[in-house]
Amino acid sequence: MSRRIHRTVFLWLTLGAVFATFRLDAQEAEMFLFLKGGSGSLAVDRVGLPVSIKGSHTMIVLARLNGKDKLHPFIFDTGGVTLLDQAIARDYGLEVTDMGAETAITNLDRIDFSGVTVTDFRPFVMDFSSRFGTGAGEGKEQAPAGMVGCDLLRFFRITIDYRHDHIRLERGTNPLTSEVENCDLLPMQIRLPYHPCIDVTLWDSLRLPGLIDTGLHYAMVLPLARIRDLPEREKQRLIKSRGGFARWPWTDTDENYLYAVPEVRIGRFVFKDQPVLFAELPPQMGDDVMLLGRYFLEGFATTLDFRTRKVRLEQIPRQRRRSPAFSAGVHLVRQGKAVKIKAIWQGSPADRAGLKPGQEISAVNGRPAAEWGNGALTDMLLDCDIPRVSLILEKDGKKRSLTLKKVDLFAKASGS
Repeated sequence: MSRRIHRTVFLWLTLGAVFATFRLDAQEAEMFLFLKGGSGSLAVDRVGLPVSIKGSHTMIVLARLNGKDKLHPFIFDTGGVTLLDQAIARDYGLEVTDMGAETAITNLDRIDFSGVTVTDFRPFVMDFSSRFGTGAGEGKEQAPAGMVGCDLLRFFRITIDYRHDHIRLERGTNPLTSEVENCDLLPMQIRLPYHPCIDVTLWDSLRLPGLIDTGLHYAMVLPLARIRDLPEREKQRLIKSRGGFARWPWTDTDENYLYAVPEVRIGRFVFKDQPVLFAELPPQMGDDVMLLGRYFLEGFATTLDFRTRKVRLEQIPRQRRRSPAFSAGVHLVRQGKAVKIKAIWQGSPADRAGLKPGQEISAVNGRPAAEWGNGALTDMLLDCDIPRVSLILEKDGKKRSLTLKKVDLFAKASGS
């Protein structure tokens, strides 16, 4: 395919993603994959990919590019496409083609993980660290070189196991079965343009594709516009945010709502009073897909078989229970050496204590702000085994101490 045809096809895809609800049919998906190219191979039939977890949920894998010795960290994100930071592309002397609509693409001769190789693959190129807010983090670790998405992972059968911080890749020639206990085999839908989704039914009346998203920590996030599907009496149970608990690049609002769905069904699995967030999702996702993140996925060994379009969920014991509904109602983020309040839920203990987004915290649960990372803050705030959050606020040299008791935000009477 000539570069001119590449540019025409990709520009059409990009404009469709930006200006419309982008939903690929089979022919369009094949065009996208032809543009992306590539082929994958494994050193053996089954490869365990070493993974480290940064923050509350971000899975990091290491890769070598074009046969060079240097290892680069990449974010493993089944909810994203494969991206390469423009500084890395420049360091490797890669030719970058501007596709229009603020999008560029390059060609990698090969990308090698531990026993995994993909050759002749074309990732997107952008200023990754600026767009996604990724840097070297709170420590001195190397900043991510980009993201590994399902347009690259589609060559393999993949099993994600958060219990062991483990990813397994297989050739996937043997049939995928669900003969063990607490296991279900579900059809995989491909969306946006090569992301794995499974059917999710909410409150018996709404069916949405649930995108399996390792780039998200909340269990379930629904598009803000789907609030319209709630019965009027249920809209009274929505808890609104001040500030943003969940926001993505390319979105315009911090408006979030917390809601407890009476029943959620995914295959044979049923979840009662399931807390979900409503948020504005990136425009390419539209309003007819929801997200399934780490705090849902960590209850399963999740296998994605792109060849047969199947997803296997094998339920496993959870190490702990985390929920945005059992909460002090405050969202804390690390900024430099300080911790600041990013958002609060209205009517929560944090709200009743008079806390507001933007306030600076000098200590959390007896530890100085500089000792906290964003992942530890998120896990602590959502951990149901931690009943209280102690804060020291500092302003104009004056300190104020307070302790917030976590409560069920949906309880009729929730005391501080």
